[in-house]
Amino acid sequence: MRTLARRAKTSEMQRFHKAQSIQRRLEEIEVTYKELEDKGVVLEQVLRGEEDSCGSPAMIDQWVHLVHQKNALVSEESDLMVASRQLELEDKQSTLEMELRQYELDDSEKTVEQQAEEERVLQDMLEVVDMRNSLVAFLDENRLQEMESDEQQATSLLEVKRDPTASAGAQVYWASRHGS
Repeated sequence: MRTLARRAKTSEMQRFHKAQSIQRRLEEIEVTYKELEDKGVVLEQVLRGEEDSCGSPAMIDQWVHLVHQKNALVSEESDLMVASRQLELEDKQSTLEMELRQYELDDSEKTVEQQAEEERVLQDMLEVVDMRNSLVAFLDENRLQEMESDEQQATSLLEVKRDPTASAGAQVYWASRHGS
């Protein structure tokens, strides 16, 4: 039993360190995103101000690069939020497994209350496993959507490069995240 408790504690500490790492990265992303947002707003204003030339190819390339960086950050942030939720669910599952070990008696030796509590813990574990499976499915679906979105953006941006007057359909509004 001590070995199991030690393993559980080690796993808990590993999850804690991962959670701290995720939190630090989320804070870094927030700062980087704000910097990109500021650059994007300035660049977009410059591009909109050059109605005659519709922006130089270098400025359009710079804008495209900022859009890609922004999308990568949003994607990474989403992945980290899912990873954070996954850690929470792993922690809950670990706690439930420890609770369940308390009921490792023969059913005939358990009280009605103990049997009911064991059933509740098992039900909670099944819900946690279902939530973890849903997160995996969500991640898979997001990956597919990101790939499709990347393809659509690439096509749209190629059109802008070929015909700068087509840029009206490829706008990015930099201050759209988090209600800012």
